[in-house]
Amino acid sequence: MTPGLVRVLLSTYNSARFIRPLLDSVLAQTYAPLELWVRDDGSKDETPAILADYALRFPGRIHVDAASNVGMVRSYFTLIREAGREAEFTAFADHDDVWHADKIERAVAMLRAHGGSAPLMYTGRLHIVDDQGRHLADSLLPTRPLTLRNALVENVAAACTMVMNPAARDLLLDQRELDGVIYPDWWFYLLVSATGTVLYDPHMAVEYRRHGGNAVGSPTGWRRFVEGWRLVARGRLVQQLHAQARGLEREFGARLSEHARATLAEFLDRPTSRLGRLRHASTCCVYRQRAIDGAVVRTLLLVSEPQP
Repeated sequence: MTPGLVRVLLSTYNSARFIRPLLDSVLAQTYAPLELWVRDDGSKDETPAILADYALRFPGRIHVDAASNVGMVRSYFTLIREAGREAEFTAFADHDDVWHADKIERAVAMLRAHGGSAPLMYTGRLHIVDDQGRHLADSLLPTRPLTLRNALVENVAAACTMVMNPAARDLLLDQRELDGVIYPDWWFYLLVSATGTVLYDPHMAVEYRRHGGNAVGSPTGWRRFVEGWRLVARGRLVQQLHAQARGLEREFGARLSEHARATLAEFLDRPTSRLGRLRHASTCCVYRQRAIDGAVVRTLLLVSEPQP
C-alpha cells in the first residue's frame, strides 16, 4: 500500500455533456498524491474519446478502461477490483458533478483524525444545482445517527462524497456476490455502518447536478415525493430493502458484531400474520432521518406481504 495515495473511482456512461468539468475538478484537488481511475461502461457518445484525450494530457494521473456495458453496480465493483489495495484511501465520483478544490483534503484529514483500523467512511452534504450549475437546494442535514438502523431503510450518503479507509475498501474487495445491491452508494453506506463508522461532514464540497439524466440522486420537494411514491406504488420498496439486507447477512454476517447481527435479524424476521406484522412494524428498531419518512416505511412493513 502507498501511504497517503487516494484513488478516485469513476464509472461513466454517455457522460460527454458533463464529464469535462468533473474531470477538471478532480484533477484540480489541493490534495496529493491522487489518481483517477475511470471505467467507461460502453458509452455510445463521445465519452471514450474525451477520456482518452485526458489520459494523454495527464499521463500517470488518469487510468482509463473503455469496456462493455455491465450496468452501474457491476461497473463500480469492477473498478474497485481493478484498483486493488495499493491506495490508502478510495474515493468515488459521479460523472456530472463538480468538486470543490479542497474536497479530498477535507475528507482525508477527517479520516486521519478519527484513526483506528476498523472500516471507516467519510461522507458529506451536497450543494444541489441544475444542469446549468444554478442553485436548487442544499441536501438535508441528517438529524439522527448514521448507523445500521438507518442504513437498512435509507441512504443518506451520496457516492460522490464518499472516501474510504483501507479496511472499508477491503470489505468490498472481499465481496463475492452482488445480489440485492440496490445502488453502490447505498450498499457502501449499509456495509460500513454495519461494520465500522460513517463520518459526516456538514460542509458542502460537491456541486451535485440534478437533471433529467441522473441515474440516481437526491430529489427535493415535489419531485422527491413523486419518485418516492412511484417506488412505493409498485410494491417494490420493502422487497428491495429486504433483498439488500439478506445480501449483507449472506456476505458479511459472520463479520458483524453481536449487536449488528441482532439488528439485522430483527429487521429480517417479519411475521406472516397481520397482527404479527403490526407488532413488527411498530417496534422494529430501524429509522429514517425524517419522522414522516419513517412512518411511511413502517406502514409499508405492515401492508407488504413477506416474500418466501
